[in-house]
Amino acid sequence: MKQSFRNWALTTGLMAFAILAPMRLVHAAEPSSTPPEHASASLPSGPSASNAMAPVGLNNAEAIRVLIIGSSVARGWKDNPQEGGYLQRAFDAMSVLTPTTYEVIDKAQPGRGVLTIRDSYVDWLDTYQPNFVVIAWGGLDDLAQKTPFAVYDGEIRWQISEALAHHASVILVTTPVSKASYTTYRVAQQNLMNSEIQVADSFHNPNVYVFNVFDQMKQYLSAHHESIVSYMGDGWHPNANGHALAAQLLVQDMMSKLPVASPVFIPSKPSQTTTA
Repeated sequence: MKQSFRNWALTTGLMAFAILAPMRLVHAAEPSSTPPEHASASLPSGPSASNAMAPVGLNNAEAIRVLIIGSSVARGWKDNPQEGGYLQRAFDAMSVLTPTTYEVIDKAQPGRGVLTIRDSYVDWLDTYQPNFVVIAWGGLDDLAQKTPFAVYDGEIRWQISEALAHHASVILVTTPVSKASYTTYRVAQQNLMNSEIQVADSFHNPNVYVFNVFDQMKQYLSAHHESIVSYMGDGWHPNANGHALAAQLLVQDMMSKLPVASPVFIPSKPSQTTTA
């Protein structure tokens, strides 16, 4: 089955596959962080629901565990409930397009900023022992809460450092664009995304990957003479089209940069990491 999906995806094209052929993976949800109207987009259903908070993939030596941290866009708000958002779409696609199976542990917390996981993050790393940590903050919650840039960057640096200390590779993903990216926070969000990229790049570590969905999505809309209207769910979130486009761009980038055949943490020299 996996081989047939892979052949189909490669034949019809990666961009179409990311929209049309998502495969659901395990989704470790936190009901308390999601309002009722969005519960269907984030809670697992069926027999696996009762095990949603258990460590994912620990009984499957071939599965690559992916821990996601971020806020509502990373959680998939305004996407079709069965798709799960741009990150879930992307790793579903990667599980089909590569020899690797990715199991997603979604700890994105809607309405939260970078400071809110200080008391939980290390426990998640210890409990789930992820192979990858996806850092995918949207920035708008922190901008609205007026989190200083220096504090925001310091938290991103700490989150990367802790992941590396737990021998997890890091995938820093800038957020898909929203209406706010072109209006209220047009300058501030761009600056914030640029700043967190600089933090990630400063590690000079082969286990830290940067995927700039924010700028790529802006470039796509500009090149195709499209506005954000067709891709926005509301002022702060992409709709299903926006999530699908972001997933397409992310998968295309990951296929070219990630060691997709057998992701391995590369031990680094002290000079290759930057401490908080």
